[in-house]
Amino acid sequence: MTFKTPLGKLYATIEDGKITTLSFWREAKSDNEKSQTLSELKLWLSDYFAGKNPKPFKKIAPAGTPFQQQVWRLATQIPYGSTATYGDIAKFISDNMSSQAVGQALKRNPIALLIPCHRVIAATALGGYYGKDSADIKQFLLKLEKERPSSSGQA
Repeated sequence: MTFKTPLGKLYATIEDGKITTLSFWREAKSDNEKSQTLSELKLWLSDYFAGKNPKPFKKIAPAGTPFQQQVWRLATQIPYGSTATYGDIAKFISDNMSSQAVGQALKRNPIALLIPCHRVIAATALGGYYGKDSADIKQFLLKLEKERPSSSGQA
């Protein structure tokens, strides 16, 4: 299923009633374009891009390693309009965890927006966001949520 957003097309895939991919860059196919889950996602996206704070979308099933799953779960706990650093998440997981490992896990996030990896920033800058025009997309999403990183990139 394809959704039109202020940032361009957003592609979704659903399997067993759960969103498995949501991406600005990877075209996806869904067998069931009339599902309840996709209807709920359409409403969620409409509210989100209208600047509202929709409730977390629970019908997701991202495929990933146990470590990636842990990082993505932590990203979903960052409140709308807030940010955390890669280092914050790394330290929460373990004193020995690197922020780069967290960044790599977030880079592989298959469900944009619903797993809000855009809310994770670097300690000294905005940080990455995969794909074309990535910094612009991340900045747009943070601004939409009324989060404006300071010049140091920290919230």
